[in-house]
Amino acid sequence: MDVFILPALIFIVVVFFAGIRIVRPTSRGLVERLGRYHHFARPGFNWLIPLVDKLALVNITEQMVDAEPQEIITNDNLNAMVDAQVYFKVKDDEASVKASQYSVNNYYYQIVSLARTTLRNIIGTLTLKSANSERGKINAELQNTLRQETGSWGLEIVRTELKEINPPKDVQETMNKVVKAENEKVAAVVKSEPKLKRRKALSKLRFWRRKVKPKQLNSLTNPPKNTLPVMLKYYAVLRPWRQP
Repeated sequence: MDVFILPALIFIVVVFFAGIRIVRPTSRGLVERLGRYHHFARPGFNWLIPLVDKLALVNITEQMVDAEPQEIITNDNLNAMVDAQVYFKVKDDEASVKASQYSVNNYYYQIVSLARTTLRNIIGTLTLKSANSERGKINAELQNTLRQETGSWGLEIVRTELKEINPPKDVQETMNKVVKAENEKVAAVVKSEPKLKRRKALSKLRFWRRKVKPKQLNSLTNPPKNTLPVMLKYYAVLRPWRQP
């Protein structure tokens, strides 16, 4: 009898340790017994029957998928290269974790496909200029659509971000030329301001010299009203240019 006790104890110990599964706080588990769902595995120690039970771990942390760049024809018939990112996570309750595994096949691929289709529908109704200026509106509409479509998958769409909206190369070159011309125009105006200011001061000073008589200019005790202060003002403006 003692001959069978030791092997039996060894077998029990081996089976016990073989069935130990540790689930991390970042995951939840679904235990299947003989191909059917049996129970929900929470973080910590879990024991499974070896060769009978199977544990499927599901990540419940926030994840990101890239919708991949695609060409979209805008409302003004321009081919814009659009890329977006979707941030989501699986909800941590049992029903949501089960839905993410049993209600949809490969939710990563499904989210990417749905995001690309939704972006084509949204940006196709906008011009290129409005698409660039209304990124917040596009993000909100994309997020709302994804939330509605993925509600039964046990997922939470945290946020969506438009990564880029690039116009065609020829349109981009034209836009760069327009911006460069505007900058050069502003720089020329700023550079010419001192010259314009000096010209205006000279013309007004000549006007006051013609208007005021010489004896009035030499008389400081009784200067003409509103004449001498104005001349002194423009003299102060012109003084830096009159110095050698």
